[in-house]
Amino acid sequence: MSDLMRKPPVIPDEVAPARHEQVETESPDGSNFRLHPLSGLLLITVDNLFWGAEALSLGLAIPVVVVLSFTITLIAVTMVQRFLGRNGWGVSITKALLCAILAGIPTSIMGTAFGGFILLASGLSNMNKKGK
Repeated sequence: MSDLMRKPPVIPDEVAPARHEQVETESPDGSNFRLHPLSGLLLITVDNLFWGAEALSLGLAIPVVVVLSFTITLIAVTMVQRFLGRNGWGVSITKALLCAILAGIPTSIMGTAFGGFILLASGLSNMNKKGK
């Protein structure tokens, strides 16, 4: 057999498909601190949903609600930041951890206030000006 039959062909870089690398270490606008608007909306929603329902239990469900709101917020915000915010895994988890801690505080005030701040800081109000 000839050498051509034994070795696989070498494909030049121009012809070979590009490797799938969608990881960015910072947001598309250049700010690594900003959270995606959906992260703020998730924080507000989880915070009000869980802590509003917890009020009906007269405080008996606090341990369960703390764990559930923390876990759901951590997972949801991590996925939003990773795939919609295009942050790396470490940055996404760090941002989600901050949001999850706020969502786990036994009152709906902290998460709602911070979630509103996220929505304002993320430029959601500027989206209407840009026509998006």
